[in-house]
Amino acid sequence: MTATIGSAAVTAAPASADAGAITTVQVEPSTTGAGITTETNVDRYHLVVEPDGDRQPELVVMLSGSNVAAAGYGDLVAHAGGLGYAAVSLSYPNQGTIGAACQTTVATDRCFDNARGEIVFGAGVPDPQGQTYASGNVSVDAANSISGRLVALIDHLAVQDPWWGSFLVDDATSPYVATHRGPVRLDHRKLILAGHSQGGGHAAFLAMRTEVERAILLGSPDDTTQSGTATWIGAASATPLDRYWAMRHQSEGAYGAHLAQVWSELGGAGIGAGDDTAEVQVGDGSGDPQGSHRLVLTVEQGTALKNHMSTAYDGSYLAGVPVAWTYLLTADGDATARAGQMSRQHAQRHAHGRGGSHPPH
Repeated sequence: MTATIGSAAVTAAPASADAGAITTVQVEPSTTGAGITTETNVDRYHLVVEPDGDRQPELVVMLSGSNVAAAGYGDLVAHAGGLGYAAVSLSYPNQGTIGAACQTTVATDRCFDNARGEIVFGAGVPDPQGQTYASGNVSVDAANSISGRLVALIDHLAVQDPWWGSFLVDDATSPYVATHRGPVRLDHRKLILAGHSQGGGHAAFLAMRTEVERAILLGSPDDTTQSGTATWIGAASATPLDRYWAMRHQSEGAYGAHLAQVWSELGGAGIGAGDDTAEVQVGDGSGDPQGSHRLVLTVEQGTALKNHMSTAYDGSYLAGVPVAWTYLLTADGDATARAGQMSRQHAQRHAHGRGGSHPPH
């Protein structure tokens, strides 16, 4: 099925042969709300996937890595759609690498905190805990922040399909003003946040500041400074740590040199605390995750950059990675081992991966 909402539309095949049919549309960001910067490159439009049949009650939001267009994660969001989730690969201000700007600072400078906070919420905008952010390395207002753009996109989609409006909550005090609904905030508890590289750090940062349904971190976060991990990493998490799930490659080089350390310190007790915190090697992604919240790919791609892209990026992810995507999206606490077995049976028959070029990252 094909549809158009505000821009060009494309049709995507189901995530697997036995998954549900989906409709994929691209939406130019500035058509969704006032003050949002126009994108002239269609690959940098929002990419929206809608299951044609019954939908899960949660929304999957994918955040791309540094300088990578939203379209670069089309297979991942299509896979989520095939599992019954509405999914969005959100276009947001991701030009430049936060790590390059902040890794030479010390933790007390709060370089990572302020850059991520400004990108996620907007400069000077209070987050759900009342904290505001101002960074000298980025310049993002409320309208163009991840939160602002997601609010505007959901409001835009709700005009044609009111179901989308369930992810917004009316709030007269909100700094995010939707074109058709007025001041609203995101219903974060219904969001499954996923992100790769820089985007994975933003997903984790948002989950730390407010409770979300799930956070999936791919090759991220790697927020380390000259004096150790960024201050936000070890802070208390608003989202229970057993709702965080992560996957990395064992050889990401400078793109993920400290991932294992950051995963173990996130939220104080680490990703998966309260359930299973062991790192489990899963080969090309199709290996047994053994109920773990921390998966490690081991099949080498030849360079650190290719390894870094192998968890998520179209044309670069390993052949078995869609099996892992199913697990990361659907495994549930103490039932993870059983869910992992089910996900392998479901997805291994249709796992796919393609070789291809790798963008600067």
